Amino acid sequence: MLSIDNKINELVDETTSNIYDIERLIYTGRYQFIDKDFNLLSKYSLVMLYSLWEGFIQDLFRMYLEEINTKISLIYELNERFMLWQIEEKFKQFNEYPEKEKGKINFQLNLKDFITQTNHELNTNINCQNNLGFEILNKILVTFNIDIIPEHLFPYKHPNRTVKKFLEDLLFHRNNQAHGNNQ
Repeated sequence: MLSIDNKINELVDETTSNIYDIERLIYTGRYQFIDKDFNLLSKYSLVMLYSLWEGFIQDLFRMYLEEINTKISLIYELNERFMLWQIEEKFKQFNEYPEKEKGKINFQLNLKDFITQTNHELNTNINCQNNLGFEILNKILVTFNIDIIPEHLFPYKHPNRTVKKFLEDLLFHRNNQAHGNNQ
């Protein structure tokens, strides 16, 4: 079985390779596309790149959570912010409390069962809210007790001066393409 480090390295290599493959496919002239096909692939490449980006983050944190699952048995061994996230993911009622008595009773019974469990399996789903931008990424990092990514990670050149601006632009163009806007 591969170590977590090896799994992460494989994920990074695979994602990087896929990104370069998209770039080579569209922009190196390796393939002779007619203009219409080139424009189509070029236009929707941002949707593909965004999909790789969000998938990478989800897979990375899923691996991390699976590793944590092998090391702990009680959710109470985790830091409070992370524990809260896990509980809110399991019990959506914390965000929208049931109105009907039956729903309230079921919530209370499920919560009681959860609290008295002696072995907790962590939820490995990462909700990127369909728009994994700078703020959501940093919110995930804070939840996992990982240092946030600063806006100015390293010197950038035009057109995107910061990581935040780069991700905002990626999301803007991805959303325009994914939702049928032609800007």
